Amino acid sequence: MIVIDLDECGVCEKCIPVCPKDLIEKKGYTMIIKDGCDDCGICMDMCPLGAIYEES
Repeated sequence: MIVIDLDECGVCEKCIPVCPKDLIEKKGYTMIIKDGCDDCGICMDMCPLGAIYEES
């Protein structure tokens, strides 16, 4: 399961356009991953702060 560490996230929005399922969105001053993520990891590779990671 891919999660966003909200303490580390800079809300740069670089992960939004790379999600092939369009499941990442900005809500206020935070980012969320909506249900349906298949853990492809593209967003993790794009995050410049390493705030997106896979949790087991």
